[in-house]
Amino acid sequence: MRYSILLAVTLTCFAANPASAQYTSSRGAEINPYIWGVPKGWTTGGNAELRYGTVIGGIPGGKRAALLLQARGMAENDFGTLMQSISADAYLGRRVRLSAMVSADSNLAANRIALWMRVNDASGRVAAIDDMETRSIPAGQGWQRQEVVLDVPNGAASITFGILLTGSPKGHCCGIVKVSDFKLDIVGNDVPTTAPPLESLPRSPVNLDFSQL
Repeated sequence: MRYSILLAVTLTCFAANPASAQYTSSRGAEINPYIWGVPKGWTTGGNAELRYGTVIGGIPGGKRAALLLQARGMAENDFGTLMQSISADAYLGRRVRLSAMVSADSNLAANRIALWMRVNDASGRVAAIDDMETRSIPAGQGWQRQEVVLDVPNGAASITFGILLTGSPKGHCCGIVKVSDFKLDIVGNDVPTTAPPLESLPRSPVNLDFSQL
């Protein structure tokens, strides 16, 4: 299932006053200190009531990480994303790899967790997209580098990318997704793209008399 946030972005920004805090997981272990609030340069979208923040310690390589906290149950079609959009000018005609280190609580094993990237042309049409629809990031397995790879056509206008968390079939709660060390790199054609083919429109009208069931 493709989520509307990936096809026609409707932003839902969550206002929050940054504050240092601790969060206790279902196992009773506290994570490192974090700061509430959407990180500078990023925005949020989706219909899920997630909380966003920045983890300021305990991240591989001494880096910081963004935090997506699911603090209540989410229906299967609920989702939230931390994302940003940039001009495609520097990547026209090139193959681009988005990668990041991702870690998710084992409580989120039934949720879908994914990096995603979308390329739009000047008219807003989707030129390329991958949201890891068939390869959700596994939860409870520690930090792993994940990636998506797309071709950016010469007519592209923007690239939008981020981290996505969707609900689970039974509305399970609760958990944390952390993402760190985002990279957007130009790669050679020896690196395969990860995007499934875009669905093409039919060349002529179909079933105009409704005789086909």
